[in-house]
Amino acid sequence: MTSSQISIIKIEAEAIRRIPVFTSGSVGVVNERQLKGNDQTSLQNALNTVPGVTMESRGYGGSQRINVRGSFLRSPFAVRNIKLYVEGIPMSSPDGTTPLEVIDAFDITGIEVVKGPNGSYTGSGTSGVIYMRLAKANPKHKVSFKNSTLFGSYGIKREATAIGFNTKKWNTRVSHIFQENKGYRDQEFNRKNNLTLVSRYTHNEKRDYTFYASYFDGQLALPGGLTANQVDEDPTQANLYSIANNASLYRERLFAAVSQNWVFSDKFYNTTSIYGSWTQKYNPYGTSSAYSRNGFKDEGALGTGTRSVFKLDVFDTGTWRMRSTFGGEVQFEKFDATEYTNAGGNPGDLKYKYDVDYMALLGFAGTTLSYRDRLFVDLSASSNKTNHQIIAQGYQGIRVDSNATWAARWLPRIAATYRVYKELYLLGSLSYGNSNPTVFEQIEIQQYSSATAFAESKNLKPETGVNREIGVKYYISNFSFDVSAYDFDLTNAILPYTQLGYFEPTGAEEEFTLYSNAGSVKQRGFEGSVNYTVNLTNQKVLRTLSIWVNGQLTDYTFNNYKLGSDDFAGNEIPGMPKATLSSGLVAGFYKNLATWSVQHYYVDRTPLNNSNTDWSSSYHLLNSRVDFRLPILDVFHWGIEGISVFVGANNILNTNYTSFLQTNAAAQRYYNPSPPRNFFAGISLEV
Repeated sequence: MTSSQISIIKIEAEAIRRIPVFTSGSVGVVNERQLKGNDQTSLQNALNTVPGVTMESRGYGGSQRINVRGSFLRSPFAVRNIKLYVEGIPMSSPDGTTPLEVIDAFDITGIEVVKGPNGSYTGSGTSGVIYMRLAKANPKHKVSFKNSTLFGSYGIKREATAIGFNTKKWNTRVSHIFQENKGYRDQEFNRKNNLTLVSRYTHNEKRDYTFYASYFDGQLALPGGLTANQVDEDPTQANLYSIANNASLYRERLFAAVSQNWVFSDKFYNTTSIYGSWTQKYNPYGTSSAYSRNGFKDEGALGTGTRSVFKLDVFDTGTWRMRSTFGGEVQFEKFDATEYTNAGGNPGDLKYKYDVDYMALLGFAGTTLSYRDRLFVDLSASSNKTNHQIIAQGYQGIRVDSNATWAARWLPRIAATYRVYKELYLLGSLSYGNSNPTVFEQIEIQQYSSATAFAESKNLKPETGVNREIGVKYYISNFSFDVSAYDFDLTNAILPYTQLGYFEPTGAEEEFTLYSNAGSVKQRGFEGSVNYTVNLTNQKVLRTLSIWVNGQLTDYTFNNYKLGSDDFAGNEIPGMPKATLSSGLVAGFYKNLATWSVQHYYVDRTPLNNSNTDWSSSYHLLNSRVDFRLPILDVFHWGIEGISVFVGANNILNTNYTSFLQTNAAAQRYYNPSPPRNFFAGISLEV
């Protein structure tokens, strides 16, 4: 196979440039056509085409969650246990959370998802790594302009604009996205503004710099979960507490980074990035419908970090080749969270306050040895160390100081790929990962009337996991398939339990949620994908056609997990569907003057609680979009490259479903109903 037969994909998460078939891991790819084949209100429809990946949201543009091979287990409302890199720049915080909302489909051209633990290159994390490639200014014009305007059901409005500038050494793109959704449900509105700068400066043929900055400002309403009976009664309703108190959150994020690529020689080169981040979140009415758990919440964080990767081509005899990769990553963050009693949407008396200093250190090294493009062997390992310094205080000056340091842990990986026949390859890997406890898992603070009580999870350790995987890959110019099977054991699983304790200030026993490493989880799965693309140059009507089918089968169970007298060993992990299937096509007609995209998703029934007594129903989704490119003659020589109008529909089958299940929810409020059949339309212009 030659490089002209297949595209080369840069998979920064593995710190190696590879042809996909040679990559000895399970990698899912989202291309630009899949990103554009939907309404682009989120990355959900595109990412859900990757087997092993499930992205969910609470209404279009609402709260987002990504599940990569079970990563949601400790993160019911956010993105955790997944590392995110944008052009090689680390976006994930040292506490393991990822600010996915700052990334918009309009600003990226592709996504690669490395599934399973990849700690040998990226440190703490047990589920996977997501790498995103940023859109650049159109290189054909000194000044370029791009706009897409969309209107949709339930008050959806979206305006995305980008301006590009090109000189001999600079390529600069500035974009702004405004998006608003009034919501299908009551108290489900959301809106956002994204401002992004990407500028690349080419110093010379051996050195270039990339400057990246992003600002996000958004508001999300919090409708709360519903029971099955409430969904049957009226799926558009919200929790009564949420409506009465206008429950919502406000978030600002600012991220800035500079990255340098430096080719020292034809065999030795380096990529180094430095970044800074700031975030602020206000939550006037808490995150729960339980009155005792609510108040005015104020969170903020300030962070910085760096990552440097060196690559050395050790030798190349024509028969044998060897490349070594080594480097490190350092992250610091100051985080604070304060909650007050709610005084009409304003802060009242102090309930509690956290001040946390995070530090995460990572060093890694790896070697790839190849023989005649037939055999590839990867050996790599990393050592990561994390420290949390916590100062927590509550009402009446009660204070707790805690310092948690998790010693350096080696995370090795060994993998091999072997070409059996022509373009058919076998692969196998053994990899390790870990995930550190969060501050809120270590210490819980609650206030009862005028008293504050603390509970600390003693001697909490990081989760550790080992993944064994085998697979088959086949790539030619217009056809590929990729199947893999994995067996992942998670030990020291951090799982919750409740405990009653007598606290003198209240004069009563109070219930706390604590965490322990008592659990272990067995995760087995099978993933497969098939892709076919054809150019029909001799046909007048249908000119191009791309078809894909991706799916997964899973068996995720608790090895051991006890809550009081309840033993959940052998039960299915809640929130993980037994099977998912995505399929779709993109067809181009009449010299690509029209493009038709169709996506189908199937999600199997899903357990909703640890005891497996409640399950969600399986469902099918069908979405479609049609773009019409208008063949306008540029009589004014304005350089108009394309004007397109588009129309589309989501949930064409009018399925009743929930994309954002809340597992083990209090009072069985598992459901956040998703919109029924809905439509969108818009226009795009590129100059």
